[in-house]
Amino acid sequence: MLLASLFLPTLGAVIVSRWRGDAARRNAVVVGFVVAAAACVVYVALQGAAYLGPAIATGPSLAWQADGPGQLFCLVAAILWVPAIIYSLGYMAHGLAVPRFFAYYLLAFTATLGVALAANLVTLYLSYELLTLVTYPLVIHAGGPAAQAAGRKYMTYSLLGAGCVLAGLFLTYTQLGHVEFGLVPVPAGPAGGLALSLLIVGFGVKAALMPLHGWLPAAMVAPTPVSALLHAVAVVKSGVFGIIRCVCSLYGAANLTALGLSGPLVAAACLTIIMASVFALNQDELKRRLAYSTISQLGYILLGVFLAQPVAWTGALLHLVNHALLKITLFFCAGIIITVTGRTRVSQLAGVGRRLPWTMAAFTLASLGMVGVLPTNGFLGKWHLVTGALAAGHPGVVAVLALSAVLNAAYYLPIVVTACFGQGDFAPPDREEALPSMLRPVVLLAAACLLLGLWPGPALALVKAALGGVLP
Repeated sequence: MLLASLFLPTLGAVIVSRWRGDAARRNAVVVGFVVAAAACVVYVALQGAAYLGPAIATGPSLAWQADGPGQLFCLVAAILWVPAIIYSLGYMAHGLAVPRFFAYYLLAFTATLGVALAANLVTLYLSYELLTLVTYPLVIHAGGPAAQAAGRKYMTYSLLGAGCVLAGLFLTYTQLGHVEFGLVPVPAGPAGGLALSLLIVGFGVKAALMPLHGWLPAAMVAPTPVSALLHAVAVVKSGVFGIIRCVCSLYGAANLTALGLSGPLVAAACLTIIMASVFALNQDELKRRLAYSTISQLGYILLGVFLAQPVAWTGALLHLVNHALLKITLFFCAGIIITVTGRTRVSQLAGVGRRLPWTMAAFTLASLGMVGVLPTNGFLGKWHLVTGALAAGHPGVVAVLALSAVLNAAYYLPIVVTACFGQGDFAPPDREEALPSMLRPVVLLAAACLLLGLWPGPALALVKAALGGVLP
Protein backbone atom coordinates (compact mmCIF):
# COMPACT_ATOMS: atom_id res chain seq x y z
CA MET A 1 0.00 0.00 0.00
CA LEU A 2 2.90 2.37 0.73
CA LEU A 3 4.36 1.84 -2.74
CA ALA A 4 0.87 2.30 -4.20
CA SER A 5 0.65 5.77 -2.65
CA LEU A 6 3.90 6.69 -4.42
CA PHE A 7 3.08 4.88 -7.67
CA LEU A 8 -0.49 6.10 -8.29
CA PRO A 9 0.28 9.82 -8.84
CA THR A 10 3.17 8.85 -11.12
CA LEU A 11 0.93 6.58 -13.19
CA GLY A 12 -1.66 9.36 -13.34
CA ALA A 13 1.01 11.79 -14.57
CA VAL A 14 2.02 9.43 -17.40
CA ILE A 15 -1.60 8.95 -18.49
CA VAL A 16 -2.49 12.64 -18.32
CA SER A 17 0.66 13.76 -20.17
CA ARG A 18 -0.39 11.63 -23.15
CA TRP A 19 -4.08 12.53 -22.97
CA ARG A 20 -5.61 13.71 -26.22
CA GLY A 21 -9.29 13.11 -25.45
CA ASP A 22 -12.13 14.90 -23.75
CA ALA A 23 -11.08 17.45 -21.10
CA ALA A 24 -13.86 16.48 -18.68
CA ARG A 25 -12.73 12.86 -18.67
CA ARG A 26 -9.14 13.93 -18.27
CA ASN A 27 -10.09 16.00 -15.24
CA ALA A 28 -11.95 13.03 -13.76
CA VAL A 29 -8.83 10.88 -14.22
CA VAL A 30 -6.65 13.50 -12.51
CA VAL A 31 -8.97 13.79 -9.51
CA GLY A 32 -9.39 10.03 -9.33
CA PHE A 33 -5.65 9.37 -9.09
CA VAL A 34 -5.17 12.07 -6.44
CA VAL A 35 -8.07 10.80 -4.33
CA ALA A 36 -6.89 7.18 -4.65
CA ALA A 37 -3.34 8.11 -3.66
CA ALA A 38 -4.62 10.19 -0.74
CA ALA A 39 -6.70 7.26 0.48
CA CYS A 40 -3.62 5.02 0.32
CA VAL A 41 -1.62 7.60 2.29
CA VAL A 42 -4.26 7.79 5.03
CA TYR A 43 -4.21 3.98 5.30
CA VAL A 44 -0.40 3.88 5.35
CA ALA A 45 -0.19 6.63 7.99
CA LEU A 46 -2.67 4.87 10.25
CA GLN A 47 -1.01 1.46 9.83
CA GLY A 48 2.61 2.66 10.02
CA ALA A 49 3.61 0.66 6.92
CA ALA A 50 7.19 0.43 5.67
CA TYR A 51 9.09 -0.59 2.53
CA LEU A 52 12.79 -1.43 2.33
CA GLY A 53 14.28 -1.28 -1.14
CA PRO A 54 17.64 -2.43 -2.54
CA ALA A 55 20.81 -1.22 -0.87
CA ILE A 56 22.84 1.53 -2.50
CA ALA A 57 26.30 -0.05 -2.84
CA THR A 58 27.13 -1.15 0.72
CA GLY A 59 25.42 1.80 2.36
CA PRO A 60 21.80 2.65 3.25
CA SER A 61 18.86 1.25 1.34
CA LEU A 62 16.17 3.20 -0.42
CA ALA A 63 13.48 2.96 2.22
CA TRP A 64 10.15 4.54 3.00
CA GLN A 65 8.29 4.32 6.28
CA ALA A 66 5.29 6.03 7.87
CA ASP A 67 6.62 6.89 11.30
CA GLY A 68 6.78 9.89 13.60
CA PRO A 69 6.80 13.27 11.85
CA GLY A 70 6.53 11.52 8.48
CA GLN A 71 3.01 10.34 9.31
CA LEU A 72 1.96 13.89 10.06
CA PHE A 73 3.53 15.45 6.97
CA CYS A 74 2.20 12.84 4.54
CA LEU A 75 -1.31 13.25 5.97
CA VAL A 76 -1.14 17.04 5.55
CA ALA A 77 0.12 16.71 1.97
CA ALA A 78 -2.40 14.05 0.97
CA ILE A 79 -5.43 15.74 2.50
CA LEU A 80 -4.65 19.19 1.07
CA TRP A 81 -3.74 17.89 -2.38
CA VAL A 82 -7.38 16.87 -2.93
CA PRO A 83 -8.91 20.39 -2.70
CA ALA A 84 -5.83 21.72 -4.49
CA ILE A 85 -6.39 19.54 -7.55
CA ILE A 86 -10.11 20.37 -7.63
CA TYR A 87 -9.33 24.10 -7.41
CA SER A 88 -6.79 23.72 -10.19
CA LEU A 89 -9.42 22.32 -12.55
CA GLY A 90 -11.28 25.63 -12.46
CA TYR A 91 -8.17 27.79 -12.48
CA MET A 92 -6.66 26.00 -15.49
CA ALA A 93 -9.96 25.62 -17.38
CA HIS A 94 -8.78 27.99 -20.11
CA GLY A 95 -5.06 27.70 -19.51
CA LEU A 96 -2.28 26.65 -21.86
CA ALA A 97 -0.56 23.25 -21.88
CA VAL A 98 -3.06 21.88 -19.37
CA PRO A 99 -2.07 18.17 -19.69
CA ARG A 100 1.56 19.07 -19.02
CA PHE A 101 0.54 21.17 -16.02
CA PHE A 102 -1.44 18.37 -14.41
CA ALA A 103 1.24 15.78 -15.18
CA TYR A 104 3.84 17.75 -13.24
CA TYR A 105 1.29 18.59 -10.54
CA LEU A 106 0.82 14.84 -9.98
CA LEU A 107 4.58 14.18 -10.06
CA ALA A 108 5.03 16.86 -7.40
CA PHE A 109 2.59 14.87 -5.26
CA THR A 110 4.73 11.75 -5.66
CA ALA A 111 7.92 13.61 -4.77
CA THR A 112 6.35 15.26 -1.72
CA LEU A 113 5.13 11.90 -0.43
CA GLY A 114 8.62 10.52 -1.05
CA VAL A 115 10.04 13.25 1.19
CA ALA A 116 7.41 12.70 3.88
CA LEU A 117 7.79 8.92 4.01
CA ALA A 118 11.59 8.72 3.65
CA ALA A 119 13.09 6.38 6.25
CA ASN A 120 16.65 7.68 5.96
CA LEU A 121 18.57 10.72 4.79
CA VAL A 122 19.55 9.18 1.44
CA THR A 123 15.93 8.53 0.46
CA LEU A 124 14.96 11.98 1.70
CA TYR A 125 17.71 13.61 -0.36
CA LEU A 126 16.74 11.80 -3.58
CA SER A 127 13.03 12.58 -3.13
CA TYR A 128 13.90 16.18 -2.28
CA GLU A 129 15.87 16.58 -5.51
CA LEU A 130 13.10 14.93 -7.52
CA LEU A 131 10.74 17.56 -6.09
CA THR A 132 13.03 20.30 -7.42
CA LEU A 133 13.05 18.80 -10.91
CA VAL A 134 9.29 18.31 -11.20
CA THR A 135 8.32 21.69 -9.73
CA TYR A 136 10.64 23.65 -12.02
CA PRO A 137 8.29 23.25 -15.04
CA LEU A 138 5.42 24.42 -12.84
CA VAL A 139 7.30 27.56 -11.79
CA ILE A 140 7.99 28.50 -15.43
CA HIS A 141 4.59 27.29 -16.74
CA ALA A 142 3.33 30.79 -17.60
CA GLY A 143 6.26 31.34 -19.96
CA GLY A 144 7.88 34.66 -20.80
CA PRO A 145 11.03 36.37 -19.51
CA ALA A 146 9.79 36.80 -15.92
CA ALA A 147 8.93 33.12 -15.57
CA GLN A 148 12.24 32.05 -17.11
CA ALA A 149 14.18 34.34 -14.77
CA ALA A 150 12.25 33.01 -11.76
CA GLY A 151 12.96 29.45 -12.90
CA ARG A 152 16.68 30.12 -13.18
CA LYS A 153 16.75 31.64 -9.72
CA TYR A 154 14.75 28.71 -8.32
CA MET A 155 17.13 26.14 -9.80
CA THR A 156 20.26 28.04 -8.78
CA TYR A 157 19.19 28.29 -5.15
CA SER A 158 17.91 24.71 -5.13
CA LEU A 159 21.08 23.20 -6.58
CA LEU A 160 23.30 25.12 -4.18
CA GLY A 161 21.14 23.87 -1.31
CA ALA A 162 21.32 20.34 -2.70
CA GLY A 163 25.10 20.49 -2.67
CA CYS A 164 25.09 21.46 1.00
CA VAL A 165 22.70 18.61 1.84
CA LEU A 166 24.84 16.09 -0.03
CA ALA A 167 28.00 17.22 1.77
CA GLY A 168 26.18 17.11 5.09
CA LEU A 169 24.90 13.62 4.31
CA PHE A 170 28.40 12.22 3.81
CA LEU A 171 29.73 13.96 6.90
CA THR A 172 26.78 12.71 8.94
CA TYR A 173 27.49 9.13 7.91
CA THR A 174 31.08 9.47 9.10
CA GLN A 175 30.04 11.11 12.37
CA LEU A 176 27.01 9.05 13.38
CA GLY A 177 27.77 5.84 11.51
CA HIS A 178 24.30 5.82 9.94
CA VAL A 179 21.73 8.04 8.27
CA GLU A 180 18.59 6.22 9.44
CA PHE A 181 15.76 8.17 11.07
CA GLY A 182 14.39 7.11 14.42
CA LEU A 183 17.49 5.51 15.93
CA VAL A 184 18.64 6.70 19.35
CA PRO A 185 20.93 9.70 18.67
CA VAL A 186 24.59 9.24 19.56
CA PRO A 187 26.98 12.06 20.51
CA ALA A 188 28.43 13.65 17.38
CA GLY A 189 32.16 14.22 17.03
CA PRO A 190 33.98 17.47 16.22
CA ALA A 191 32.75 17.49 12.63
CA GLY A 192 29.16 16.95 13.72
CA GLY A 193 28.52 20.66 14.01
CA LEU A 194 29.68 21.22 10.44
CA ALA A 195 27.61 18.30 9.16
CA LEU A 196 24.41 19.45 10.86
CA SER A 197 25.05 23.05 9.80
CA LEU A 198 25.39 21.98 6.16
CA LEU A 199 22.15 20.03 6.36
CA ILE A 200 20.29 22.96 7.92
CA VAL A 201 21.67 25.41 5.34
CA GLY A 202 20.88 23.02 2.47
CA PHE A 203 17.31 22.34 3.54
CA GLY A 204 17.05 25.95 4.71
CA VAL A 205 17.10 27.10 1.07
CA LYS A 206 13.68 25.62 0.37
CA ALA A 207 12.58 26.52 3.91
CA ALA A 208 13.38 30.15 2.94
CA LEU A 209 15.48 30.78 6.03
CA MET A 210 16.89 34.28 5.54
CA PRO A 211 19.12 35.11 3.68
CA LEU A 212 18.41 31.97 1.63
CA HIS A 213 14.90 33.11 0.65
CA GLY A 214 15.47 35.02 -2.60
CA TRP A 215 13.92 32.41 -4.90
CA LEU A 216 10.52 32.35 -3.18
CA PRO A 217 9.09 35.84 -3.95
CA ALA A 218 10.38 35.53 -7.53
CA ALA A 219 8.51 32.24 -7.98
CA MET A 220 5.18 34.04 -7.59
CA VAL A 221 5.00 34.35 -11.38
CA ALA A 222 3.78 30.74 -11.35
CA PRO A 223 0.04 29.96 -11.60
CA THR A 224 -1.75 30.37 -8.27
CA PRO A 225 -2.30 26.62 -7.69
CA VAL A 226 1.48 26.24 -7.96
CA SER A 227 2.08 29.16 -5.62
CA ALA A 228 -0.25 27.52 -3.11
CA LEU A 229 1.72 24.27 -3.31
CA LEU A 230 5.06 26.07 -3.08
CA HIS A 231 3.97 27.85 0.09
CA ALA A 232 1.55 25.54 1.86
CA VAL A 233 2.36 21.92 1.20
CA ALA A 234 5.16 20.87 -1.10
CA VAL A 235 8.37 22.82 -1.59
CA VAL A 236 8.85 25.03 1.45
CA LYS A 237 7.36 22.44 3.79
CA SER A 238 9.77 19.84 2.37
CA GLY A 239 12.65 22.11 3.33
CA VAL A 240 11.23 22.61 6.80
CA PHE A 241 10.55 18.88 7.09
CA GLY A 242 14.15 18.08 6.11
CA ILE A 243 15.37 20.24 9.00
CA ILE A 244 12.85 18.63 11.36
CA ARG A 245 14.08 15.18 10.35
CA CYS A 246 17.76 16.06 10.75
CA VAL A 247 17.30 17.71 14.15
CA CYS A 248 14.54 15.58 15.67
CA SER A 249 15.03 12.17 14.07
CA LEU A 250 18.78 12.04 13.34
CA TYR A 251 20.94 14.21 15.61
CA GLY A 252 18.53 14.89 18.47
CA ALA A 253 18.09 17.90 20.72
CA ALA A 254 21.10 17.04 22.87
CA ASN A 255 23.50 17.26 19.91
CA LEU A 256 21.93 20.49 18.70
CA THR A 257 22.64 22.08 22.08
CA ALA A 258 26.02 20.39 22.71
CA LEU A 259 27.34 21.47 19.31
CA GLY A 260 26.51 25.11 20.14
CA LEU A 261 24.00 25.50 17.31
CA SER A 262 20.75 26.08 19.16
CA GLY A 263 21.39 29.72 20.14
CA PRO A 264 22.60 31.00 16.74
CA LEU A 265 19.82 29.14 14.93
CA VAL A 266 17.17 30.57 17.27
CA ALA A 267 18.54 34.03 16.48
CA ALA A 268 18.43 33.30 12.72
CA ALA A 269 14.81 32.15 12.98
CA CYS A 270 13.84 35.27 14.95
CA LEU A 271 15.53 37.48 12.37
CA THR A 272 13.63 35.69 9.60
CA ILE A 273 10.31 36.15 11.40
CA ILE A 274 10.75 39.90 11.84
CA MET A 275 12.55 40.85 8.64
CA ALA A 276 10.17 38.95 6.38
CA SER A 277 7.23 40.66 8.08
CA VAL A 278 8.83 44.06 7.49
CA PHE A 279 9.34 43.19 3.80
CA ALA A 280 5.70 42.03 3.58
CA LEU A 281 4.53 45.44 4.80
CA ASN A 282 6.13 47.06 1.76
CA GLN A 283 4.65 44.73 -0.88
CA ASP A 284 1.73 46.06 -2.88
CA GLU A 285 1.45 42.99 -5.10
CA LEU A 286 -0.88 40.59 -3.30
CA LYS A 287 0.95 37.34 -4.03
CA ARG A 288 4.34 38.81 -3.09
CA ARG A 289 2.90 40.01 0.22
CA LEU A 290 1.69 36.47 0.86
CA ALA A 291 5.11 35.16 -0.17
CA TYR A 292 6.96 37.21 2.45
CA SER A 293 4.34 36.20 4.97
CA THR A 294 5.22 32.58 4.23
CA ILE A 295 8.89 33.24 4.90
CA SER A 296 8.01 34.77 8.27
CA GLN A 297 5.64 31.94 9.23
CA LEU A 298 8.19 29.28 8.29
CA GLY A 299 10.48 31.02 10.75
CA TYR A 300 7.96 30.14 13.49
CA ILE A 301 8.27 26.43 12.68
CA LEU A 302 12.06 26.55 12.54
CA LEU A 303 12.17 28.54 15.76
CA GLY A 304 10.25 25.80 17.53
CA VAL A 305 12.65 23.16 16.20
CA PHE A 306 15.79 25.12 17.12
CA LEU A 307 14.59 25.74 20.69
CA ALA A 308 15.16 21.98 21.22
CA GLN A 309 12.45 21.72 23.85
CA PRO A 310 9.41 19.39 23.87
CA VAL A 311 6.67 22.03 24.06
CA ALA A 312 8.38 24.09 21.36
CA TRP A 313 8.62 21.04 19.09
CA THR A 314 4.90 20.49 19.63
CA GLY A 315 4.27 24.11 18.65
CA ALA A 316 6.47 23.73 15.56
CA LEU A 317 4.53 20.76 14.22
CA LEU A 318 1.18 22.32 15.11
CA HIS A 319 2.17 25.42 13.17
CA LEU A 320 3.31 23.25 10.26
CA VAL A 321 -0.23 21.85 10.05
CA ASN A 322 -2.06 25.10 10.71
CA HIS A 323 0.08 27.23 8.41
CA ALA A 324 -0.45 24.76 5.55
CA LEU A 325 -4.21 25.05 5.92
CA LEU A 326 -4.25 28.83 6.37
CA LYS A 327 -1.82 29.65 3.58
CA ILE A 328 -3.42 27.42 0.97
CA THR A 329 -6.71 29.17 1.78
CA LEU A 330 -5.14 32.61 1.35
CA PHE A 331 -3.52 31.76 -1.98
CA PHE A 332 -6.68 30.19 -3.33
CA CYS A 333 -8.57 33.36 -2.38
CA ALA A 334 -5.90 35.44 -4.13
CA GLY A 335 -6.30 33.25 -7.21
CA ILE A 336 -10.04 33.90 -7.31
CA ILE A 337 -9.53 37.65 -6.87
CA ILE A 338 -6.99 37.75 -9.70
CA THR A 339 -9.04 35.50 -12.00
CA VAL A 340 -12.40 37.23 -11.51
CA THR A 341 -11.33 40.88 -11.18
CA GLY A 342 -7.92 41.01 -12.84
CA ARG A 343 -6.63 42.99 -9.85
CA THR A 344 -3.22 41.87 -8.58
CA ARG A 345 -2.29 44.67 -6.15
CA VAL A 346 -3.53 45.45 -2.66
CA SER A 347 -4.05 49.08 -3.65
CA GLN A 348 -6.51 47.95 -6.35
CA LEU A 349 -8.77 45.91 -4.07
CA ALA A 350 -11.08 48.64 -2.73
CA GLY A 351 -14.61 47.26 -2.66
CA VAL A 352 -13.70 43.78 -3.92
CA GLY A 353 -15.47 42.32 -0.90
CA ARG A 354 -18.81 43.42 -2.37
CA ARG A 355 -18.01 41.58 -5.59
CA LEU A 356 -16.55 38.49 -3.90
CA PRO A 357 -18.18 38.22 -0.46
CA TRP A 358 -17.55 34.51 0.12
CA THR A 359 -13.95 34.75 -1.06
CA MET A 360 -13.20 37.74 1.16
CA ALA A 361 -14.93 36.08 4.13
CA ALA A 362 -12.57 33.11 3.73
CA PHE A 363 -9.59 35.45 3.26
CA THR A 364 -10.52 37.36 6.43
CA LEU A 365 -10.81 34.21 8.51
CA ALA A 366 -7.47 32.87 7.26
CA SER A 367 -5.83 36.27 7.86
CA LEU A 368 -6.99 36.23 11.48
CA GLY A 369 -5.56 32.74 11.76
CA MET A 370 -2.17 33.94 10.53
CA VAL A 371 -2.22 36.67 13.16
CA GLY A 372 -3.10 34.03 15.76
CA VAL A 373 -6.52 35.29 16.81
CA LEU A 374 -8.91 32.94 18.58
CA PRO A 375 -10.96 30.96 17.64
CA THR A 376 -8.98 30.26 14.45
CA ASN A 377 -6.47 27.41 14.25
CA GLY A 378 -3.45 29.74 14.18
CA PHE A 379 -3.50 30.40 17.91
CA LEU A 380 -2.57 27.06 19.48
CA GLY A 381 0.74 26.51 17.72
CA LYS A 382 1.94 30.01 18.57
CA TRP A 383 0.88 29.53 22.20
CA HIS A 384 3.03 26.39 22.40
CA LEU A 385 5.95 28.28 20.89
CA VAL A 386 5.63 30.99 23.55
CA THR A 387 5.49 28.36 26.29
CA GLY A 388 8.43 26.50 24.77
CA ALA A 389 10.54 29.65 24.52
CA LEU A 390 10.01 30.36 28.23
CA ALA A 391 10.78 26.75 29.12
CA ALA A 392 13.99 26.92 27.07
CA GLY A 393 15.10 30.12 28.83
CA HIS A 394 14.57 32.50 25.91
CA PRO A 395 12.19 35.22 27.17
CA GLY A 396 13.35 37.53 24.37
CA VAL A 397 11.76 35.15 21.88
CA VAL A 398 8.36 35.95 23.40
CA ALA A 399 8.87 39.60 22.53
CA VAL A 400 9.77 38.59 18.95
CA LEU A 401 6.58 36.54 18.66
CA ALA A 402 4.49 39.41 20.05
CA LEU A 403 6.04 41.90 17.62
CA SER A 404 5.50 39.47 14.78
CA ALA A 405 1.79 39.20 15.64
CA VAL A 406 1.50 42.99 15.44
CA LEU A 407 3.30 43.03 12.09
CA ASN A 408 1.09 40.22 10.79
CA ALA A 409 -1.97 42.29 11.65
CA ALA A 410 -0.36 45.33 10.02
CA TYR A 411 0.02 43.66 6.62
CA TYR A 412 -3.06 41.40 6.59
CA LEU A 413 -5.83 43.53 8.08
CA PRO A 414 -5.42 46.47 5.68
CA ILE A 415 -6.16 44.05 2.83
CA VAL A 416 -9.41 43.05 4.55
CA VAL A 417 -10.37 46.63 5.42
CA THR A 418 -9.62 47.91 1.91
CA ALA A 419 -11.53 45.09 0.23
CA CYS A 420 -14.56 45.18 2.51
CA PHE A 421 -14.95 48.87 3.29
CA GLY A 422 -13.10 50.69 0.51
CA GLN A 423 -15.06 52.62 -2.11
CA GLY A 424 -14.40 50.68 -5.27
CA ASP A 425 -16.25 50.15 -8.54
CA PHE A 426 -17.46 46.63 -7.73
CA ALA A 427 -21.16 45.82 -7.64
CA PRO A 428 -22.67 42.91 -5.69
CA PRO A 429 -22.37 39.69 -7.72
CA ASP A 430 -25.28 38.68 -9.89
CA ARG A 431 -23.79 35.21 -10.45
CA GLU A 432 -21.40 32.73 -8.82
CA GLU A 433 -18.26 34.50 -7.66
CA ALA A 434 -15.98 32.07 -9.46
CA LEU A 435 -16.24 28.59 -10.90
CA PRO A 436 -17.68 26.24 -8.26
CA SER A 437 -14.56 24.07 -8.51
CA MET A 438 -12.56 27.08 -7.26
CA LEU A 439 -14.96 28.55 -4.70
CA ARG A 440 -16.07 25.36 -2.94
CA PRO A 441 -12.54 24.25 -1.89
CA VAL A 442 -11.91 27.75 -0.53
CA VAL A 443 -15.06 27.71 1.60
CA LEU A 444 -14.29 24.17 2.79
CA LEU A 445 -10.72 25.06 3.74
CA ALA A 446 -11.80 28.21 5.58
CA ALA A 447 -14.36 26.18 7.52
CA ALA A 448 -11.60 23.70 8.42
CA CYS A 449 -9.45 26.57 9.76
CA LEU A 450 -12.28 27.56 12.06
CA LEU A 451 -13.14 23.98 13.05
CA LEU A 452 -9.56 23.17 14.04
CA GLY A 453 -9.48 26.37 16.08
CA LEU A 454 -12.66 25.44 17.93
CA TRP A 455 -11.75 21.75 18.23
CA PRO A 456 -7.93 21.44 18.20
CA GLY A 457 -7.87 18.03 19.89
CA PRO A 458 -7.37 15.88 16.76
CA ALA A 459 -4.48 17.97 15.42
CA LEU A 460 -2.82 18.09 18.84
CA ALA A 461 -3.20 14.32 19.22
CA LEU A 462 -1.59 13.72 15.80
CA VAL A 463 1.29 16.03 16.66
CA LYS A 464 1.96 14.37 20.01
CA ALA A 465 1.82 10.94 18.39
CA ALA A 466 4.29 12.11 15.73
CA LEU A 467 6.70 13.33 18.41
CA GLY A 468 6.30 10.27 20.61
CA GLY A 469 9.55 8.67 19.54
CA VAL A 470 11.70 11.76 19.05
CA LEU A 471 11.05 14.04 22.03
CA PRO A 472 14.24 15.03 23.88
